[in-house]
Amino acid sequence: MENYTESNQIDILVSKIKKNLSESKSLENELHLLDQEYMHLHDKIAALRALTYQSRKLKKS
Repeated sequence: MENYTESNQIDILVSKIKKNLSESKSLENELHLLDQEYMHLHDKIAALRALTYQSRKLKKS
């Protein structure tokens, strides 16, 4: 009977590990998407700064 209980505990632990790995992979994918979004926004901000600088430069001329 003890082996059966140990086997059940092992199965439960394996199941929990698989669930954690799945959640970890999902979070990793989400992080990757957020990183891409951040880089896209960073590029837009840089472009807006350049346009602002050019606009100010033209106003002074």
